[in-house]
Amino acid sequence: MRSHLPLPASAASQAALILALALLTAPVAQADTALPTPLSLESALSLASAAHPERALARSALARAQAETRRAHAADGARLDARLDARYINPPPASPYPEHNDSSAALVLNQPLYDFGRSRARDRAAEAGLEAARHAQKETLARQRLEIMRRFFDVLLADQRFAEANEAMAVAYVDFDRARDRNKLGQISDIELLAREDAYQAARSRRYADEAAQRTSRALLAAAMGRPDTLPEQLIPPHLAGIDRQPPDYEALLARALRDNPALAALRARLARAQSRLAERQAEGNPRLGLELRATRYARDFGTRDPFSAGLVLEVPLYSGGRVDADSDLARAEVSRARAEASRYEYRLRQAILETWQRLLTLKARAEALAVQTDYRDLYLDRSRALYDLQLKTDLGDAMVQQSATRSRLMANRFERALAWETLATLTGDTHLEPIGQPEHKP
Repeated sequence: MRSHLPLPASAASQAALILALALLTAPVAQADTALPTPLSLESALSLASAAHPERALARSALARAQAETRRAHAADGARLDARLDARYINPPPASPYPEHNDSSAALVLNQPLYDFGRSRARDRAAEAGLEAARHAQKETLARQRLEIMRRFFDVLLADQRFAEANEAMAVAYVDFDRARDRNKLGQISDIELLAREDAYQAARSRRYADEAAQRTSRALLAAAMGRPDTLPEQLIPPHLAGIDRQPPDYEALLARALRDNPALAALRARLARAQSRLAERQAEGNPRLGLELRATRYARDFGTRDPFSAGLVLEVPLYSGGRVDADSDLARAEVSRARAEASRYEYRLRQAILETWQRLLTLKARAEALAVQTDYRDLYLDRSRALYDLQLKTDLGDAMVQQSATRSRLMANRFERALAWETLATLTGDTHLEPIGQPEHKP
């Protein structure tokens, strides 16, 4: 019979603590990775992971800019060094100091006083780089928000298309099944039967393709949220009250975008950084003025050595071998590049604002036409259903499929308008243009 030795009190308590922590942390870890079901658009936006690669890169760039700013400011600070000089000498025979040890130990304090614009330009360059990183991070968050919305809408449209394809397949199968019965009775030819079967197989193939698109769209949504291992299941159609507003004036949108667009602001800050770096490179040929304090202890102590000293040090560059000119030319080229990039993006921003604004107007007009078409399809289905009940029509399949297709187009139009509004919000930096959380439209 096997004997069980009791654990020591300390070991038993540690094992119990480890087991309790495991039981407590397992559900918490699961809760952190699971997405709510059903998932709303607001939840998808709020649960977006900060571990997304784009956001991680933006944070890394911001951390680098902060470190460069601290380094630039620290370059103007005092520096304290300990200097040890171990020396062995052979003094002359007649020297009153016959010791061979001529070592010394010193504390040296250097404090830059003035460098004729060099440090000021360096500080401005670092601060401009930090501002650019902050604007870039803001633009990254806005782009992720827009991408999540687009992928969320794609999932809803994929579900709608699958339902529509499933309905079309059922209708095609019923038509094909009836055709088989009629073919057995000799009422239709084999060619007509194969045509019905071909239509059914095409509808069936589309149904499987749309079913695959459901999973693909969910994977893309999970990736946009930065949670690729957690696929959302059921989604809640969003309430997009903000899409029915009257679009703002184009000139007002353009003026706001040129002032507050985060990507353009980042490029302008990078231009300011390049200009400050050019000023710093040009100032490399300027003198430097500094204060030096020294306290020294000597192994051979004689009267001509000073244990304490203080002095002003002026360094005047006389010849750099063309290094200053070359660095200045390189910095000048960076200024030209940064200015061109900012100008190019401004051109694209103007065009994007115009195209998005015009698209919003077009989609609004299209929505009005789809609303009428939806009413027509609803009435057409009601009439077809009445004729079917009166046995004046053999099936309702075509009317039902057309009604589903119209509702899909109406849904796609709503989502496209929401994305257009969100794009305007991203381009202008104006959160009031976002289509989520806006008040109901009042005509």
